[in-house]
Amino acid sequence: MGQRISDSAQKDGDSSRDGATESPNGDVFNSVELLNRCMGDRGLVDRVLNKFRSRFPGEMEEITNALKQGDADRVARVAHRVKGTAASVSAKRLFQAAADVEDASRTGRLEDVLPSIERLREEWEKCLHEAEAMSSLEHAEQAVISDLQRV
Repeated sequence: MGQRISDSAQKDGDSSRDGATESPNGDVFNSVELLNRCMGDRGLVDRVLNKFRSRFPGEMEEITNALKQGDADRVARVAHRVKGTAASVSAKRLFQAAADVEDASRTGRLEDVLPSIERLREEWEKCLHEAEAMSSLEHAEQAVISDLQRV
């Protein structure tokens, strides 16, 4: 999947480096790295991305609740989980945004965390859009393969 995604991005005028898929928002996923993590199994990539998309909203809700309660340690713990999830799907910018939230919350000054949380939300939106596009491309490729096998 990674190479095809990179190839299609280049055809659309976007550039690609080191196998990273790009959108107008910049690097989102390193699709080659993600495919390698999934041992070349495109179906597994799709399942991993689906789980990723379904998990994050709950994590953000937990961060928001921890902020409301003034619980900096919990914000840091949840941000650490998000960071791990971002690493597992090769979402480098989301990883960095989560690391920034984690680091800021470790100071205990939650007012300093708010800009980092906004950036985390922005990076999540980019990841969500790109994951949906990657999933749609995967399904389209599977449909074409299925049609060709019937011929």
